[in-house]
Amino acid sequence: MVTTRTLKQRALFAVASLLLAGSQSAYGQNVSSAEAPGEIVPAQVAPADIPFKIPTVMDTVLLPKLTVKQQEIYDVHKSGDCGAAKKLIQEELKKGPGKAERRELLSLAACLDLQLDDPKSALESLSSILETSANEPARVRATILKRMGDAYLKMRKHEDAIAKYKEALKMAETLEANDVLRIGILEPLVGCYSQDKLYKEAQPYAEQLVEVSRLRSASNNLIDVGPLFWSEIQLARIYKHTDNPDKYEKLVSRAMPLVDQLLTLRAKFEGKTIEEEEERYCKFQTAMLQSYIAQNNPATLSEYMWLSSQFRMRSLPLITWQPAVNTGNGTAPKAVILCVHALGLESRAFGPFAKKMIAKNFAVYAMDVRGFGAWQAEYGSETVSFDRAIEDIAAILRVIKKRQPGLPVFLLGESMGGAMVLRAASEFGDEMAGVISSVPSAERQGGVKMAVNVAFNFFKGPNKPIDIGTGIAAQATSKVELRDAWKNDPRARGDLSPIELIKFDLFMKETRKRCALIRTTPIMVVQGMADKLVRPEGTYEMYHNVNSPDKTMIIIGNAEHLILETPNQSKVLLDGLTAWLDNHQTAATPSSQTPSAQTP
Repeated sequence: MVTTRTLKQRALFAVASLLLAGSQSAYGQNVSSAEAPGEIVPAQVAPADIPFKIPTVMDTVLLPKLTVKQQEIYDVHKSGDCGAAKKLIQEELKKGPGKAERRELLSLAACLDLQLDDPKSALESLSSILETSANEPARVRATILKRMGDAYLKMRKHEDAIAKYKEALKMAETLEANDVLRIGILEPLVGCYSQDKLYKEAQPYAEQLVEVSRLRSASNNLIDVGPLFWSEIQLARIYKHTDNPDKYEKLVSRAMPLVDQLLTLRAKFEGKTIEEEEERYCKFQTAMLQSYIAQNNPATLSEYMWLSSQFRMRSLPLITWQPAVNTGNGTAPKAVILCVHALGLESRAFGPFAKKMIAKNFAVYAMDVRGFGAWQAEYGSETVSFDRAIEDIAAILRVIKKRQPGLPVFLLGESMGGAMVLRAASEFGDEMAGVISSVPSAERQGGVKMAVNVAFNFFKGPNKPIDIGTGIAAQATSKVELRDAWKNDPRARGDLSPIELIKFDLFMKETRKRCALIRTTPIMVVQGMADKLVRPEGTYEMYHNVNSPDKTMIIIGNAEHLILETPNQSKVLLDGLTAWLDNHQTAATPSSQTPSAQTP
């Protein structure tokens, strides 16, 4: 599905970066989180009700002093030509440099190899460095082992990655309890175990990760807060799968204030215009990167480049828009809508729709599906997982009900998201007041051609991503500006592996059957007749399969595939949705309802 924003809006979706925190791991010298963050990066204090210290852009140059040749390598790499930079390094290695210089060049080569998607070559360079590191400090050896684990992880060799991470963790035992390198090792270790569903094995490491993250977050430096949030998400899920309900509930209760603060912080910093938000985000991203690099204090070019290349802006996988109580009719929200996005998009795609709905006194939340949006930066969640995403919907419903008790909560989804909200209704429909499902059809236009393409690429590499975004965008919209926006949106995802696409197809078709399990939940289904991506007949079949007597279908004659995740929605449609939501704010009485169809 194509993103709905203009090119200028691309930074808008990362305004949630004001929730963002941290990055992968530290490779340079550790700076204790007990030190005042202002000693590293000037701190901008957040609004009074938010305790976090937010970094601001520094004028200080963080790049270590370089030789002439190192400067040349750095400049070429900075221009975006990793291949040319790698050739310069290889030329220097052929000259037979001394031991220290050779180690530095090999480290640079390994860093570039990972960026060039050549983890095998990176492993060779890192192994050579490790062989000459017997007398190096524990931090140096632990860092090398950690990077070797990263290379194995990139190759999807989880057993080898886990072995290296464990070696690195043992080597790091002599470091301080709150050392940021521990987080960098533990995050992918827990992620590997979790992705392989080895939850019992993951649990002790996940508990250790939460402990270290909590120690570091005591600084209230925003860059240290994010890892705590993500580590608690991982541990909560592990507790759920290891049958530890008491520990799960205790952890969720303890994490709720942090979630609330992060959601509130994001709302506080939303700008009045797109330009304002774009400028604010660019400055903030620079400040976060500088803070991360300064926190790790790189002494060499290779360390600086490792830090720069593996820095990850991390955001919450959940965002919210809340109506202003002191405007309009002056009342609190009358209901809540939780939105689930289409394939390839992310939570911010619902921004324009959300702003229209908060004007009608609805609170709106939007989540990222596993494998998309914020999840792409998290170990163990980078790939599509529908089972885990359905679990996320259930968990987020609980979060919303704790944040805004007493309000009815509706699910709304489009395309893939439309199918997901129907699946959620089939599994825990009693937890929601109703469902709006837009274009959920499992029948794709040109489905046979897509299947052949997936099968062909499966044999080339089942986990190797292929570009589907360009083709989907062309089918999803006839508007060139929207296609361009998809291409340029940094958080959109247009490449999925054959395995992920097969999972997607199976999920959509299974959901078509599961619709029969929806017996009481109020359902509204929306379909456009100008849809060139999915067949409307597939949507009609899903609607027919729903067994709830309270079901409604809206057919829009001139609508293309995306109907809700666009800059401008049909006024007739919004009025229809609003009326339907208003009518279902109280508990529905299914026996008194009859199916209906509407064509605005």
